[in-house]
Amino acid sequence: MPLSEEIDLSSYTVPELERLAKRIGQEIAKKHAVFRRPFPIVERGSPRYRNPANPAETWSGRGEQPGWFKLALARGRRPESLRN
Repeated sequence: MPLSEEIDLSSYTVPELERLAKRIGQEIAKKHAVFRRPFPIVERGSPRYRNPANPAETWSGRGEQPGWFKLALARGRRPESLRN
């Protein structure tokens, strides 16, 4: 329906208007939801590797390798030896 047309609501009863208002609110919420899709929640992987020099430093094996992991590999450690 074009916005220029008006609906005559004077013939509706209060309960009918309330039901209509509820339906309109639900439809508006659906339309907003299309534009406000939440970002997906990225679950962090559980740590697979642990820094032997500092056990608080861990890495899940995803993404860029942390500095301590690269350094351990450069020093001849095997990834399996750093497994959690």
